[in-house]
Amino acid sequence: MLNVNAFELKVADLDISKLVISLTIYENLQGQIEGSLVVKDNINFYDTFIAHFQPAVEITFSYLGASCSNAFPANGITNMEITKFGKTYIIHFISSTSVNMEMESLNLVYSGPSHTILKAMWYETQGNHLPLRIDKKSITKGRYIVPSVKAGVAIGNVLNTAYDDEQSAFCLYQRLWDDGAARLSSFSFMDKNYFMENQQIGTAVHQSRFVIKNILAGKVGEKDSLANLNEVGTSSNFTLEEFQKDFYQKLAAGFWGSKISHIHLDETTKEELTPAEATSSLSLTRFKLSNKLYDDSTQSIFSTIQDPAAIAAFNAKRRILHGQYLKVNNMVPVPGLGVGFCVEVYQGGSNVSESRQDNNYIVSNINHKFTLADGDFMYSQDLGLIRE
Repeated sequence: MLNVNAFELKVADLDISKLVISLTIYENLQGQIEGSLVVKDNINFYDTFIAHFQPAVEITFSYLGASCSNAFPANGITNMEITKFGKTYIIHFISSTSVNMEMESLNLVYSGPSHTILKAMWYETQGNHLPLRIDKKSITKGRYIVPSVKAGVAIGNVLNTAYDDEQSAFCLYQRLWDDGAARLSSFSFMDKNYFMENQQIGTAVHQSRFVIKNILAGKVGEKDSLANLNEVGTSSNFTLEEFQKDFYQKLAAGFWGSKISHIHLDETTKEELTPAEATSSLSLTRFKLSNKLYDDSTQSIFSTIQDPAAIAAFNAKRRILHGQYLKVNNMVPVPGLGVGFCVEVYQGGSNVSESRQDNNYIVSNINHKFTLADGDFMYSQDLGLIRE
């Protein structure tokens, strides 16, 4: 862990940094940013400023020369302990994008590629001050008549049917180090989106793929084996929490594909489709949407949801998210690192303890932890890493 500089935390536009004991900010591939902070309140701040409304939580800090600033709506208070010396409680917060997707409804007609529809929905919901960055375009397209439903539901419906030219599904997420922007990325993009670091070689600066490694990755007995105790991207705690857990249940659920029978109700025909993946022992029957829903021959955005390519993309997403899960705890933080990046892992084992788990991983989630110690905030990261 390393100290952060210029740490400032405002609630209701008042700096309460000196009251904060700890702060956690969580980002993940399957949602928007959320977090909480523990406050030791000996000035009656709760009753004076935040008892009757949900204030804004503004967090700004600098780390190794990089600055990070974000603002979030508060989302309630829990675990309040009251003593004669004051109160201790937890303030929760969520992303503004999450609030808007819950509070806003959509009642419009959208047409075009899935990523274009998603972007239109996003700006209709979030306005122009919370941008959506498209990392990879989809090849699915069609028309979506949104019948006055929550924006989050409508956006989720399109997201769950979209895939790119490599038959790879999408995720919509936020990063802490991304100025509040959201990103639409496919897994094929993330798998090649290596997080890079600058290396000084002589007078030249070269970029190389970032490697997360064990603090004691050097050879036993090396004089400098402890020299990287505070090197960014190092940890002493690696845990393979899951490797194909509940494999047969996942196999039975079709994670590796199935034979598909399409019944075309508007044509009274049945079409047998071979699986796009390995497993053919399972069989699915699906009623395909009519190709004649609209007079101008435009198809529904959901018309391909049961096609082999779409099911293969969705299955691959499930296999990646629920296949191998490597946890790295208390890592020395890497400025700029966020979910959706690809990193290499080297745990530095010997001949008897080296691991085939040393490989490339996609960053699935990061828990940014700030803890008060001797008057300064110590920063560390817990990472969840995934691969198929």
